[in-house]
Amino acid sequence: MIEDADLVLIARSLNSRGDPNIYVSNKNSVPLLKEDAEIVSCASRGLDICIVDKSLLKPNLNYYIGVVCDGFCRFSFKAMYDKEK
Repeated sequence: MIEDADLVLIARSLNSRGDPNIYVSNKNSVPLLKEDAEIVSCASRGLDICIVDKSLLKPNLNYYIGVVCDGFCRFSFKAMYDKEK
């Protein structure tokens, strides 16, 4: 974890029918639905970009990221920190 940085999660569909959704939890080890993701859930068509605000990130705590994509779907996933300048 990088102090004073937001966590940016990106799921990009690699095919035209793909629609990946991102769910983040620190309580549910398999977040597959919006109800499972008390930290954040992102569900937009094709490309999902989730920004987990630094105020929601605590040191020494596990975070679970679920990416769900219905039907025939391929996607790329990237996670990075973004620190304001």
